[in-house]
Amino acid sequence: MIESSFLKSNDEIINQLMRIPALKSVDGDDLKDLMEASQTKAFDAGDIIFEEGTMGKLIFYLISGKVKVIKDGHELMTLQRTGDVFGEMGPIGEKARSASVKALSAVECVEIDLSVVDSKNRSDTHMFRYLIFRGFAEILAGRLRYTTEQPLALQTELEQLKKAC
Repeated sequence: MIESSFLKSNDEIINQLMRIPALKSVDGDDLKDLMEASQTKAFDAGDIIFEEGTMGKLIFYLISGKVKVIKDGHELMTLQRTGDVFGEMGPIGEKARSASVKALSAVECVEIDLSVVDSKNRSDTHMFRYLIFRGFAEILAGRLRYTTEQPLALQTELEQLKKAC
C-alpha cells in the first residue's frame, strides 16, 4: 500500500465524488461529512485490497486505477471508472466477503466505514444513509441486470450451437 501523503486532498476527492452518478443526490456538505468517516487509500499493482471469505465492514469507491474482482480464482469483472464501488456487500449483509479484489494498476480509492457514518450525530442520519444506500441499490440493480442477461445469452448461444450440430 502506498503512503497517504501521495494521495489527493479531500477537496480533490470530493470534487471527483460529486461527479459519480450514485452520489449525485448527495450535496457537497454531506460528502464532506462522508469524507470524515472515510480514508483515502492507495494500492500498488498486484496488491490484494481484500480477500474472499474475510469479514469486512468497509466499502470502497474507486477514484483512479483498475481493479479486478475474483471469485474462486475466476475473474468476474474489472472496475476502472471513477465511482465504481466494491466491497458494498460486506456492510449490507454482514457476511464474509463473497469475492477478492486485486489492484491491476496503481489504485486510489475512498474507504468508507458505514459504522462511523451511523455514529455521526446528525439530524438527518436516516436521509444521509438513504442517499448512500440508494446509490448502492442503483449499482446492485445494474449488476443484477447483467447477471440476469448472461444466462439468457448463454442459453441462446447454446441453442444455436445445438442447431448447428
